[in-house]
Amino acid sequence: MVSLSYAELLDKLKKGMRKGNWRKLNWKKKALYRAAMAYTRP
Repeated sequence: MVSLSYAELLDKLKKGMRKGNWRKLNWKKKALYRAAMAYTRP
């Protein structure tokens, strides 16, 4: 199992927004990503 830190998730989010991939996600996947970031936030 792979564990991602808050910094890694934030980095991937910024990259996804920059490349435009974030807009392609549906609202459920965005909500899951935001929940994962809230869970790992220090």
